[in-house]
Amino acid sequence: VALFHAAMPDRMLAARPPMSAAPPALSRDAVQADVSDRVGVSGRGRRHARIVDEAPTDLDAALRYLRTQGPTRIGLAGASMGGTASLLVAGTDPEDIDAVVTLSAPAVLSGLAVGPSQLATISAPKLYIAGLGDPAGSVAAADAMYANSPQPSDEQIVTDDSHGTDLLTGSQGEHVQELIEAWFSRYLAARPTPTDG
Repeated sequence: VALFHAAMPDRMLAARPPMSAAPPALSRDAVQADVSDRVGVSGRGRRHARIVDEAPTDLDAALRYLRTQGPTRIGLAGASMGGTASLLVAGTDPEDIDAVVTLSAPAVLSGLAVGPSQLATISAPKLYIAGLGDPAGSVAAADAMYANSPQPSDEQIVTDDSHGTDLLTGSQGEHVQELIEAWFSRYLAARPTPTDG
């Protein structure tokens, strides 16, 4: 599983490592695509826009590395910007991505946009998770993406005001972690090979 987080200001990255609250079962065998080593994620301005716009490229690089480690199945989990990037990468690499989970993924963020035409190219199972009270409007984005996604897909709206990775530790954090683990357990389970008998 490749875990890809939101674009957070440096002060937030120092206080909380990206995806640090990911479900333990995933974190153990996951690769985290981390943009925190870039020059000053300020949360606004050109540097922020550049990081957002380059997010799919960063995630693709993490996937190239992950593939060198020999996995037989690959899942993407992304929060906020990371969710949008995960969907874009899954749409350009439909045969090699086996499942996608997004937390509060916006349909449009800076130069990134996921619309019906991009969603139609994603054959991997998709799970959209959003917090009901998220002020960033992630419920509307999840509704639209779910409505335009080929099956299998699912949408889970949790009673929480959190956004992105904060959903992992918010009032519904345990439930959100269980949703993610169940989705990946279901769709990333090893498929029997002809020699398995």
